[in-house]
Amino acid sequence: MSGIDSYSTTPATNAAATGGAVNWAEGQPPSTVNNSARQNMADTRGAFNDLIWFNYGTGEQGASDLAVPSVYASSTSFTITGADVTLIYTAGRRVRAVGTGTGTIYGTISSSSYNGGNTTTTVNVVWDSGSLSNETIVVSLSQIPVTGGPVAFPFGTFTPAITFGGAAVGVTYSAQTGTWTRVGGLILFRAQITLTSKGSSTGNLAVTSLPFTASASSPVTLFVDFLSGTSGGIQGSVNGSATTISLYQQATGTSSILTNTNIQDTSQFIITGTYPV
Repeated sequence: MSGIDSYSTTPATNAAATGGAVNWAEGQPPSTVNNSARQNMADTRGAFNDLIWFNYGTGEQGASDLAVPSVYASSTSFTITGADVTLIYTAGRRVRAVGTGTGTIYGTISSSSYNGGNTTTTVNVVWDSGSLSNETIVVSLSQIPVTGGPVAFPFGTFTPAITFGGAAVGVTYSAQTGTWTRVGGLILFRAQITLTSKGSSTGNLAVTSLPFTASASSPVTLFVDFLSGTSGGIQGSVNGSATTISLYQQATGTSSILTNTNIQDTSQFIITGTYPV
């Protein structure tokens, strides 16, 4: 990456920048003055054209007069070598990653840590969708602060479904809609499912395909209609370490999970709730 992100906060270091396209070295040839000035202008304009995102790196110039790169570590993490930048890459801050196989994806930093032994900062990210590929990537930080001022919360859609005993043979729907918003480590969601056939699978009912894995179980609010063989209230809970919801019927002092026998071909579910990730 070249441009303002390759500049240094130390003036003397800026004798060369933008991969060598800028040359302000002492005693430079006169022929390089206009080229360097023009390159500075182009770098400034390029940065303003993408103002919300900035390839911070370590905040200093790296090798070959370029920005310090972000390096693939896993599908959900990258590293930056040369400085402790955990106070810059903070939990909740938005990032953008670009790569040939990765495409352009957006996410939210979940944590960062520094290893003084190899002077490397590791940054972990929850991506809105997609993941990092093992390739050369460019990661940029959002310039919108995490706290104070307007904050853009990640959001998206998902397609909820149901299973009985982990299977869904012959299940069909007239409606499957889901929306989610992430606020820090909390997911807010709404799911609506309307069946046209419950199919032939048997066993415990589960609502599946939540957008993120829950770190712990959490109760949900729900509306259900067109059930069979139930008495008492119906309650639900997001299952910890999973992307599923279990539904229960309550009786005095006991509760039992709903199964295929409680569901009709026209059953409807509207479920809202929050859960930690």
